[in-house]
Amino acid sequence: SKDGFDWRPGMPRVFRGMSGGSLALALLMVVLGTLFGTTRWWRLLNLANCASSWWNTFRLSYLGMFFNLVVPGLTGGDVVKAVFVVREHPERRPQALMTVVLDRMIGLWALITLATGVIWSTGAELASLKLPVGGVFLVATAGMTVVLSSRVRSWFRLDRLIARMPMGDKVERLEESARVFQGKPRELALAFGLSICNHLAVIGSAYALGHGF
Repeated sequence: SKDGFDWRPGMPRVFRGMSGGSLALALLMVVLGTLFGTTRWWRLLNLANCASSWWNTFRLSYLGMFFNLVVPGLTGGDVVKAVFVVREHPERRPQALMTVVLDRMIGLWALITLATGVIWSTGAELASLKLPVGGVFLVATAGMTVVLSSRVRSWFRLDRLIARMPMGDKVERLEESARVFQGKPRELALAFGLSICNHLAVIGSAYALGHGF
């Protein structure tokens, strides 16, 4: 400041001045976001004929979330979820594993879509990000199309390419399990919508924390 005084409160003081209502709202929004994510995976599991109750899916989701927080990186929880869900459905291992992969892919695709919409609707402030983020969106959309469209895969002859890959038989079984989700655009659109709601809830949580501080 002009008088040479610079006040930087410590964390204890900052938290003492925080609004309890805003903190409660932020926590509520985080929980709401996880419920959207749980419901998305639960529907994908049942779509793949890996029947699971919503409560059991909720339990596995929170186990995965715990490992996301404890293990470095953001994929440790997905590995844990995959291990447990495959054990619960040994007769449909590829399909169960594919639900975890597709759940992550749809969530990421929705996040990229949301970021693209925000950046392209913003003025000159974020203009430098429009082309890079737009390119990422196009690549992500193309990737999802390849995964979920047998016609596109046949155009590029991906089946032959997979057969020549190392461990091609295992990759092929995973690829075959993705066919369960083809021809069901309503379910995939619902999963996409739940992902958007998940991300908006997390954004709302950060917004509430900002007001609380």
